[in-house]
Amino acid sequence: MKLNIRLHGRGGQGIKTAGRVVGTAAFLAGYYAQDSPMYGPERRGAHVSSFVRISDEPVDGRGYIAAPDAVAIADHSLLEQASPLQGLRSGGVVIINAAKHVELGIPTIQQAVLDISTLANKILGRDAVSAGVGAAVCKALGIAGRADVIEAVKMEMEELGLREELIEANIKLAEECYAAIPTLQLKTNEEDMLMERDEIVEIPATPAPASVALISAAGNSTARKTGAWRDATPVINYQKCTRCMVCYIYCPDSCISLDETLTPHIDYEHCKGCLICFMECPPRAIQVEV
Repeated sequence: MKLNIRLHGRGGQGIKTAGRVVGTAAFLAGYYAQDSPMYGPERRGAHVSSFVRISDEPVDGRGYIAAPDAVAIADHSLLEQASPLQGLRSGGVVIINAAKHVELGIPTIQQAVLDISTLANKILGRDAVSAGVGAAVCKALGIAGRADVIEAVKMEMEELGLREELIEANIKLAEECYAAIPTLQLKTNEEDMLMERDEIVEIPATPAPASVALISAAGNSTARKTGAWRDATPVINYQKCTRCMVCYIYCPDSCISLDETLTPHIDYEHCKGCLICFMECPPRAIQVEV
């Protein structure tokens, strides 16, 4: 077996842990495995990727997987806002967390859809899908049996320091997802087999033209509509708001402005849903809508 797997999700869903579950389960099943995440902006709701390499032989590759054999998507909205299917090999497998079938329009790939978020909210009380996604990937790709997957979930949740009842709940989520997802047959043609698994790019060292870095371009952060990262939305109840300005002061991304009456207004095009304003608001005038 030789598999390159790429997992995509949003900050707060547990994509790093999902990748670790897959890697640990593969290791318990007797394979060599490497798993590593890529955080990017490290904000709740932001796009997060994780990479898992599994093989019968020692794995030397590191870093981004450009041409995966399989892709797991923990938030189907990323199909419109990112490019999670980029580089997926012909005959590859896509596993999507969604409530209904998602039409991808790519006849050469195989697809499995499971509503992991609904199961996670039911069992855990929140959209933490790491155990479910990890179990679904292992079952769909035939990486590990149920016992190895459950042991991997237990090990990774203990590593996170979760309480015993939460570990048991994550194990239950993994069991349900493992039972519900079908096993798919990965198809790889000869052309794919001849392709290099990892591309090594050598970047030559060049002398710095000056001792101090210089940014001469105008700022463009406002052009990046980061509101799409949000999975929870803070809403101000102006009947309770005392105009104390605490939300304005604490917002880490300057998404809250004040008008001439010191009334706060949220810029939803850029609000990432970190909910710091909700947690810091003294009169509890900010509510959360999911």
